[in-house]
Amino acid sequence: MTDIIDKENYDGKERRCFPRVNAFVSYQILDKETAEKISCSKNISAGGISFFAKKSVKIDEVLLLSISLPDHTDLIAKGKVIWAEPVSVSWDPEIFYELGVTFVEITEDDRKKIAKYVFLRLDQGCS
Repeated sequence: MTDIIDKENYDGKERRCFPRVNAFVSYQILDKETAEKISCSKNISAGGISFFAKKSVKIDEVLLLSISLPDHTDLIAKGKVIWAEPVSVSWDPEIFYELGVTFVEITEDDRKKIAKYVFLRLDQGCS
């Protein structure tokens, strides 16, 4: 397996367009009569969110996201699934799916709230 990071020149700085931290998220697939799903996210940024789901979701599927940040900020956004990968987790023998979702509808105010939360968490040395 090839290393993605050049360890000799890596300075530890975040190089992503939007830095990420953990958050709690519930989601619902739009235009389908499905019960609301609840998931813990792997990470969130001002550009999108990655989280675990019990069932696979199709690429390009649009989700209605209800996001609760640990600082008690609640947000609503729509996001499009841009990638989905099956994963196994230590706490459950079933297969989960990790989803990468980009925000396609989010208010600028909510995007700023996420960015503020992320930068405060990073400033505290948390992820």
